Amino acid sequence: MKKYTITFIMVLFTNIIFAQNAMEPVFKYFSGFLDETKAELAVGELMEKYFIKSVSNSNKIEINEELTKRMNEYAQLSLRKNIQYKVYVIESELADEILLPNGTLFLTSKILSYATTYYQQDFLLARNVIHMVYKHPIKMLKKSGIYPTFLKQLKMKPEDQEINKINSAIREYLVQIGLMDYTKADVECIKLTKDPEKVRLSSIEMLEKFKTSVWPAISFNQTDIPQRIKLLKELKAN
Repeated sequence: MKKYTITFIMVLFTNIIFAQNAMEPVFKYFSGFLDETKAELAVGELMEKYFIKSVSNSNKIEINEELTKRMNEYAQLSLRKNIQYKVYVIESELADEILLPNGTLFLTSKILSYATTYYQQDFLLARNVIHMVYKHPIKMLKKSGIYPTFLKQLKMKPEDQEINKINSAIREYLVQIGLMDYTKADVECIKLTKDPEKVRLSSIEMLEKFKTSVWPAISFNQTDIPQRIKLLKELKAN
């Protein structure tokens, strides 16, 4: 009898909670995000919208259909086939790559000047697919404490969204993004490509260029390029 009483109380208590929460607009909104992937993609779409607005004020930016197609081909070989990737190219003298939580990748023209071969480009694309497989962008958002900011803005009507707060959170994300696990993504992405050995050798060649021209001037963890090169060279023995 006691067992059934406890079960009844639990069910009753749960129903009361849901009845109360049903009256709360915030709960109603986020109940649509019971699958965290939906929240992840929605946050990424919000970031993409405002990032493009900000960048396009001073830099040429456009989607690259060929790179987008190739990245989505790698997505179908990964463990997250449901992500629809987009690749934008930003005209900039800064060598950079920016991956958002919805799978949108921004590459600067400068970083593409280092990825001069098909295999080096594949390394960039496949590596960012791996970042999405391990959910590195959304984990970084949560770790940095800015994830709630984007969730709060998502529940607002577009015309009520606070642009300054969104842009400030995006800037913080850009600072933190360099702390993602690049070494893991480097190694895992090689296995994803169609010609792993050629991609591995090409990636080492590309990172060697970074080591001499980019790495000395930057202090982010992502740029421990000598260690990344070392691991890629060791990968041949595995």
